[in-house]
Amino acid sequence: MLEDADPAIRHIIERKIRTSREAMARLDKMDLELLDVMMASGDDLTGIKLNEARKKYGKAIEERYGYTFPQTQYAAKLW
Repeated sequence: MLEDADPAIRHIIERKIRTSREAMARLDKMDLELLDVMMASGDDLTGIKLNEARKKYGKAIEERYGYTFPQTQYAAKLW
C-alpha cells in the first residue's frame, strides 16, 4: 500500500504510521503499569473493564507520561 502511495503524500502517511506505532507502544507501557497498580490496590477486580480501570487507577500514570489514556488511544488510530 505504501509503495503505491503518491510521492507527494507518502511522507505524511509514513509520519502517521510512525506516530501511531509510538502511541501504541506508549499505551502498552501505560496499560502494563496500570495492571501493576490494580494488583497492588488489593481491590476485587472481577468484571472490571479496561476503560473503567483506566479512569479509577490511571491518574498517576497519565501524569507521569503527560498524556491521558484517551489522548494516547486517539494518537494510535490509523484513519
